[in-house]
Amino acid sequence: MALTHEQIERYSRQLIVGEMGGVAQQRLLASTVLLAGDLERLEPVLYYLVGAGVGRLELRPAEPGGDRARILAHARALNPDVAITADDEPPRPAHLAALFIGSAASRALAQALCARGQFDSAIITRLDHPAAITILDTPPPPELLRPFTRPAAVSDLVTMVAATEILKTLAGITDHSGRRIDFDGYAARLAAPRTA
Repeated sequence: MALTHEQIERYSRQLIVGEMGGVAQQRLLASTVLLAGDLERLEPVLYYLVGAGVGRLELRPAEPGGDRARILAHARALNPDVAITADDEPPRPAHLAALFIGSAASRALAQALCARGQFDSAIITRLDHPAAITILDTPPPPELLRPFTRPAAVSDLVTMVAATEILKTLAGITDHSGRRIDFDGYAARLAAPRTA
């Protein structure tokens, strides 16, 4: 599918990036992402992915309540190219599951979603200590779903790095599948994922 004139204008900042271009933008528009975790962590990622033009987002907050209605209304108003469904609608299969584990409730949700397995690949972001982002095209090893400990001091930074990794993976810019980014304070390093 060719980009419309409106889409070229809307995504012009991304289209001029050397590795991005029109083909990568078309991949984003054709993608479906299951976005799950604590709502306070999902909100900035949701807006980032909507602005970038990820075609369908399945939002699954770990706990009911919060300011979901306002967040969904704002996200839906940002970009007419993006369809957003929430946890009160039946889940659909996704290309990528972006699981943000920042509490015991988000860990339980991640476990349930992994057991259901309605996605092709996953980016699991641990927002406890030690913080890590793991990009997988296989079921997650048990250590990624270990009990939640104490929050990482850099969880906001890690959340936005994960959002960027989601876009790079969907756009086909880089293939870090089977890799992990570990965070030690503000330093980060690329590592192979640990196995159980």
